[in-house]
Amino acid sequence: MSESVQQSRQKYRGSKFWEGRLKLSTSCTECHRRKQKCDQQQPCRQCARRYPQPECIYRDVAIPANKRERPSTAVVATPIVRKPALESVGVEEVTETKGATISFATLHQFDTAEGYQQMLSSMVSQLQCNTLSGQLVDQDTTGPNSSAGCSWEGSSNDSESQWQLQKSGRRKSSVSPHDIAISSVDPLHFLGITPTTQNAGLLHAFINIITKYVFSIDGKPGPNHYNDVWVPWGMKTPLLAYLGIFSTACYQAEAQRSSPEKAALALGYKTKSLRLLNEMLSDPKLATSNEAVGAVLNIIITEWYWNNHEVVKHHMEGLVQIIKLKGGLDKLGPGHCLREMILTTDYCLCVTYDWEPLFEHLVKDPSEYPVHISIPFIAAQSSFVEIASQLEISKETAIILDDMRFLFKATVHQLDADISELEKVKTASTSTWIQQRIFDMPDGSQGPLLVQDFIYKSCRIAALVYCNAFVSRIPLSKACSLTDLNQLWTIMWQVKLSRWKQIPGIFLFIMLAAAPAAQHTPHGRFLKNMMKATALSMMLDSWDVVDKSMYTYVNLQKWLRRGGEVALGSSTPKALEFLHFY
Repeated sequence: MSESVQQSRQKYRGSKFWEGRLKLSTSCTECHRRKQKCDQQQPCRQCARRYPQPECIYRDVAIPANKRERPSTAVVATPIVRKPALESVGVEEVTETKGATISFATLHQFDTAEGYQQMLSSMVSQLQCNTLSGQLVDQDTTGPNSSAGCSWEGSSNDSESQWQLQKSGRRKSSVSPHDIAISSVDPLHFLGITPTTQNAGLLHAFINIITKYVFSIDGKPGPNHYNDVWVPWGMKTPLLAYLGIFSTACYQAEAQRSSPEKAALALGYKTKSLRLLNEMLSDPKLATSNEAVGAVLNIIITEWYWNNHEVVKHHMEGLVQIIKLKGGLDKLGPGHCLREMILTTDYCLCVTYDWEPLFEHLVKDPSEYPVHISIPFIAAQSSFVEIASQLEISKETAIILDDMRFLFKATVHQLDADISELEKVKTASTSTWIQQRIFDMPDGSQGPLLVQDFIYKSCRIAALVYCNAFVSRIPLSKACSLTDLNQLWTIMWQVKLSRWKQIPGIFLFIMLAAAPAAQHTPHGRFLKNMMKATALSMMLDSWDVVDKSMYTYVNLQKWLRRGGEVALGSSTPKALEFLHFY
């Protein structure tokens, strides 16, 4: 026996390695004691489900630099205190912030940016308390349905286009993912994100799937500043990256039929994101940066999508203060992408919640624009009947769209100037006549051509909703009945998204008729997502068309809300009353 071998054996004498090959357990100590299957997460699925909650502890092997020399004490038990959701996403414990006693349920306005920061601190503290106290529904965040073992795929049917979470096979790791470096999470080290397979999977889904539907109806965007510049730049900052992960976690919670407001995983990422945002706003040099503006906008869109009415308004007020400190929307840098996204979001919130725009909109009449984005809300040199062949729509559809363009033009005339009672009566008569004219048109149940013309059917139902609102002088949220909404929902998704992408102006016209009434229904979230994506996709062709169309719609909405008795801009906007919660 050589001298080196004798020295090696003498070194290991007295250790467990001397007695034989030590079989290390990859399970936590609790699962190992109970002889249950462990998924090697932190905390593992079994520990997360147990009550009372035990400590989820793994036995880590300390490997020295020289692999030939093993330590005399090879096994070290490192206790890890379980913190639901926060620990799994790399969120440190959130301590109570001094002065953060403002309740965002009673904070209605922000006079300074500090008020918005205090609101964020209060939200973080409340989320921390709710998550750690176990008052929320216990969400299985690391089980087989988590992002580490799933892949996000769009539906093969374009008309559905909803997120589906599909389980994929996952090999059992020999050690905990937190103990070794995995190639798929290596880039997270450089992005300032906790390198876990969960974070890597959620971030991958956000970049490769969710961002594709921001400026595209069907998830196949063309060249644009957001996907080509903003997303690659934003993912280099921990704040925007964590917000992307938070958005994906909300979609995952919905796929698991759980509310994001009660999903521990989503709340953990939300807490982390709000803390990072609050730290950024505390730095005078970063408080008005494009990163901070984009982060607040991302939070607004996510909260709006899940219909957190009151929270959305508070974040919007905070965004307004940040933009004021920055010097206005024109100071957001070249490209105008972020500026136009903010204004579009402001419009979408007005459509959904029926409130006043919070940003100033300097609307210009569009001069020339592509035919395919034609929309009835703005005047055009050519009628829909004249361009029907280019849009590939039927003559009946073009007639309805031309009638609605005429009605919108006549009604908008009442918003800008004082008109006589005779003109009011004339407008009301015009609305009644157009309503009856469209109502007498075939409903599409008969005839070989109209039966399969779902674009015509959708336009007819949407036009009748608008006419009902104008004739009765009631908001669109009341003019669109549940029957109308169900019929429109059933018919409009018979058309593939690739087809709606060819005529986005008509598609936006139809969705705007149903969006106010659909916000508290299962259809609401998908409609909001499609409405914003359609407006942003049209923005790539002509921002003036989107700006003018949405501005006209918001003005008509305000006129209807006031019963047609008060002209637009003649009184100070009233404070919002939060009556509806999803």
